[in-house]
Amino acid sequence: MGEPQAIRLEALFLKNYEAVRMFPSIMFIGPGYDRYELEGRKQWGKWTRWGRAEYPASTWKDFLLSNVIWSKDVIGTQLSQEDFELVKRLTISPNRTPRDDDHFLIHGNCGLKNVLFEGSNLACVINPWPVYGPPIHDLVSAFCSTPDSLNWNTIRFVANHLLRSLEDQLLIEEVIIGLYQRISTCIEYHPEDLSTYLEAWFYWVNKYNSL
Repeated sequence: MGEPQAIRLEALFLKNYEAVRMFPSIMFIGPGYDRYELEGRKQWGKWTRWGRAEYPASTWKDFLLSNVIWSKDVIGTQLSQEDFELVKRLTISPNRTPRDDDHFLIHGNCGLKNVLFEGSNLACVINPWPVYGPPIHDLVSAFCSTPDSLNWNTIRFVANHLLRSLEDQLLIEEVIIGLYQRISTCIEYHPEDLSTYLEAWFYWVNKYNSL
């Protein structure tokens, strides 16, 4: 994504959540910024787009499926065709059809590298790459962004605090979809973590199969 486009989309997100102190404040936007993008910023839960803000998809499933198929090409033989078919089946499941009140402009790049701390306290979340979708997507992305503590107790504890009631099966499905995509990122950018991510993959697949 080019720098002007990145700035425009980051400004879109930050203006939409300018009352949230955990995000940076906008100090200046150059004259080339397309302000019409901000017209819908107060329409909470009423977005008509899905997926990446710069190239939205027609449905949330379409967005997820395109990411999963791309991830498969990167993962290659590190995971099996059966693993891909599982993720694909979960991706096109009716469970991946968000409710109208679960449709927001979310961060879209909510990994640990974009979370800043002051001591042990969360200070700021930076570098949004906006996505139109459900908040669970950001939560799972953050959870999978590090190979540490990729276990059930961690994600269930956080989900209980950040999301309204979410069944265990739905949460497990979301983690499997997110983890599959994260493994492809790991292969491309930090392959030294691959063995840990693969251990986590089999842990979560076994958990799903035991439902």
